[in-house]
Amino acid sequence: MLQTLRRHVLQRVLWRFRLGDGWPLLVAAGAMGALMGLAAVGFMAPIHWLEDWLEREALLGGSLPWLVVCAPVAGALANGVILALVPNPFRGHGVSQVIWSVARNRSRLPLPLALRQWLGSTATIGSGGSAGPEGPIVTIGSVVGSNVAQLIRADPAQRTLLLGCGAAAGLAAVFSAPLTGVFFVLEVLLRDFSLRTFAPVVFASVLGATTAQSILRSNAPVMGVDPEVYSGARFGLVDLPAFVLVGAACGACSVLFSIVLRRAAIVFGRVPLPRLVVPAVGALLLAALGAAWLQIVGESSGQPPFYSNGYRLIESLCSGAMQAGHATGWLVLLLASLLALKIVATSFTLGSGGSGGLFAPSLVCGGLIGALVAAIANSVDALPDIHPALCVVTGMGAFVAGGAHAPLAGLMLSYEITRDYTVMLPLMLAVVTSLAVARALKRESLYTEDLITYGLNLGHQRDWNRLERTIVADLMLEEPIRVSRSDSADAIIARIKSGLPGDAIVLGPDGRYEGMVLDADVRPIVAFSEIAPLLTVDELVRRDVPRVSASDSLDECMRKFGRTSSASLPVVDRVSGECSGVVQRTTVLEAYSHDSDA
Repeated sequence: MLQTLRRHVLQRVLWRFRLGDGWPLLVAAGAMGALMGLAAVGFMAPIHWLEDWLEREALLGGSLPWLVVCAPVAGALANGVILALVPNPFRGHGVSQVIWSVARNRSRLPLPLALRQWLGSTATIGSGGSAGPEGPIVTIGSVVGSNVAQLIRADPAQRTLLLGCGAAAGLAAVFSAPLTGVFFVLEVLLRDFSLRTFAPVVFASVLGATTAQSILRSNAPVMGVDPEVYSGARFGLVDLPAFVLVGAACGACSVLFSIVLRRAAIVFGRVPLPRLVVPAVGALLLAALGAAWLQIVGESSGQPPFYSNGYRLIESLCSGAMQAGHATGWLVLLLASLLALKIVATSFTLGSGGSGGLFAPSLVCGGLIGALVAAIANSVDALPDIHPALCVVTGMGAFVAGGAHAPLAGLMLSYEITRDYTVMLPLMLAVVTSLAVARALKRESLYTEDLITYGLNLGHQRDWNRLERTIVADLMLEEPIRVSRSDSADAIIARIKSGLPGDAIVLGPDGRYEGMVLDADVRPIVAFSEIAPLLTVDELVRRDVPRVSASDSLDECMRKFGRTSSASLPVVDRVSGECSGVVQRTTVLEAYSHDSDA
């Protein structure tokens, strides 16, 4: 009796709050968020400790040149051992593997992948390798979400959702940016903005960020800058060209970054050495860049700014510390050099097999582009002065949008870093421009390019979206033969004998559609010359063939094709019942294929 009463009360509460049957998923999403908040703190702690230790030893112990050369190589060797001990057949970045898993493997990810990403990224980034921790924590969160879902025997849809919850919570915790975690997962991993997906991912992201902030006792963003830096920022009509230029430059450079990274991976893949030591080859090349930098700039600058995740470089760009004391010409040369070096350094690190993500290098490159545009614009008297910090933050969001094809994630990231609404207008303009330029130059993003070799061609939009935004009326319809039920089948048989399709529309006395005669039903009868002339349309008509309307999407059209063996469907007006023609299965597939290649 008591148990029945409890169940009744629970059902009333769920009905009152409109939770329905989805509440267990929200509970699981919340638990996933809290778990990944803890995991993110544990993941970042050794990376920060290693970075601080190297910086402290280099400056206090006077051993900077040795550490600049030896630390990345030692970290790469450790990473190579980890990759050998925890093998993974997938060739590509961790985020790319998550996307592939969602699209092709029902969101199943092997549990050892989380250990591989955790230890390998710590060794690579903590020793100075040019990579970021965001990609690995996204992969770790995805693996945890996938395996927890498998443990509780969730269905594939719920498994995908929990995978996304883990990824969003991890990214939100690392960046202290829950909105960024939500939109990155929805845009890049799941490509699904439905309400069923949105609510659990938001819940997990908020709890992930809150858990990490509670442990660290701080809600400051990971690259927090004094709000006074943006106090003089403004945006008006005269500033539009500068921020359009920032967006266009970020879009073009994100494509260049993708190409260089891909070529580096191909070259390192051909190195005739065991995979165990190939990351060390990339680290040696990175060390050569670092040593050359120290020779030119001097040891007083500390670790080369293109090492590690680059957060300190971003902070110095936003605060103006790097721009101070440099003549315009030298500043432009310095910023352009750092941009090229960051792209090359990241390609050496990740192209050779180092573990890490592309998010942080993208932020650094975007920030450098913004600072570069601001330096050039402010040096020309005829142009209005541009606020450097505003340009830096705008470039960061625009580069992420162009590189990952994730405009909302780039937008929200820069906003959550500054927490100043002043950045929103120029940021929106630059993000859209960057995305347009990047898509025009290269269809694949930084994360989807690796998937082409696995037969997954996502491009810049989800495949099914192409089918949803095209309707039957956009296609060329076939004009079939039109008959009535009392007619002889001679006309249909003659059509087949002449090599034309034998599909026919059957009309009633009022001219309304009543059914179809299918080519597949008539063709076997044609061989029996004695029987064929005796057949009437009424004996061949099929009334179970699904019909479509001119306003139906190709997505709906393909669903109806899946319910029949017919090669064509009648296009019938819902009100008048008149048939305007038939749509062929091959026509739908050709329209989709043509749009995919566009």
